[in-house]
Amino acid sequence: VKLKRYWFEIIECTRKVLLVGMSVLIKQGTYEQLVVGATIATFMLTVIAWLAPYTLATDNVLGLLCQLVVLANLLLAMLLKGLQSEAENAVLLVSDTAAAVSAVKAARIEQQSFESAIGFALLLLCSVPLPLTLAFVASDIYLLHKEDNGKAPSSPVTSG
Repeated sequence: VKLKRYWFEIIECTRKVLLVGMSVLIKQGTYEQLVVGATIATFMLTVIAWLAPYTLATDNVLGLLCQLVVLANLLLAMLLKGLQSEAENAVLLVSDTAAAVSAVKAARIEQQSFESAIGFALLLLCSVPLPLTLAFVASDIYLLHKEDNGKAPSSPVTSG
């Protein structure tokens, strides 16, 4: 195995530290935390697309897909945060107590439907890489097996 791109592991570790470390330093549950995470994920998506750091093309595709899932996860979290803020603002605009109670109920129902749809989207997004990985592994094994069968058999070593 040639280590032509071993240095990419440093970039990958830096990504992990930034995604976890930087987001912990920013106030929990804020837009700023989500924006920083999305910015880091977008940068890493660009780096993987530009450098193609893995030996096999299928690994590069899978790396891009996984970065897209991370980015989509953060963007969907921003969408949920925006929906929560919108619901809270709708309740705050109502001055009458009875109207406020009905506004809260309506906002909860609407938010639950959005949360269900976004939850389904997240499950779908997070499950996409697994079957694709299995397909890539099967493809890579098939191609390696095909290459091995195409080579001339090596002569056995005999001792005299």
